[in-house]
Amino acid sequence: MANDTANCQTSLWLQVFSNSKVNGALYLGDHLPSYGWAWPTETYLQRRLRLIRANAADASERTSDTDSPLGDISCASGRLELNPTETLH
Repeated sequence: MANDTANCQTSLWLQVFSNSKVNGALYLGDHLPSYGWAWPTETYLQRRLRLIRANAADASERTSDTDSPLGDISCASGRLELNPTETLH
């Protein structure tokens, strides 16, 4: 059975190569009608990215009010401690 599958795959590839434009086969791809296509909009990932960027912009505005670029992150005895409302990204 495995040999039959291998022969089918081989014959499929032989057909692909023998029917290719490079090997002199008729190719009508240049004469096919063209269709306009646009990328999908308002997908979940696009909305999520917009939300994350908006949150990052809000966070940077809040930290720009302080003198330190680290905001309210403090270091004590060599150990980094985060404000409970902050997360690492």
